[in-house]
Amino acid sequence: MRIDEMAEAAFNNAAAHGFHDKERSVGDDASLLHTEVSEFYEAFRSGEHGVHYREGDSKPEGMMSELADIAIRLGDTAERLRRAGLVTQTLGEAIIEKMAYNKTRPYMHGNKRL
Repeated sequence: MRIDEMAEAAFNNAAAHGFHDKERSVGDDASLLHTEVSEFYEAFRSGEHGVHYREGDSKPEGMMSELADIAIRLGDTAERLRRAGLVTQTLGEAIIEKMAYNKTRPYMHGNKRL
């Protein structure tokens, strides 16, 4: 599945489950993305490095599952913003453009450690 197909599928699934019934601000979107990143870090801190499945509903959990949630939330957000006319590129187009630019940057640009 291509990135833009994933973003559209994430948006459609969220909409089908009622997550687009109420208006969200860009701040709400940023907070929801941050929540997913925090859940990834908590999975790391808890030692959930492999995948495991929650009892009862077999929900996949662990670091990779949380990374998947980040990608899904990002896709949903990007597609929502595009459909609302707040952005003009698809997520895939933006990633391709940014990766091409990043190739032109100097080694350790800004001399940052991380």
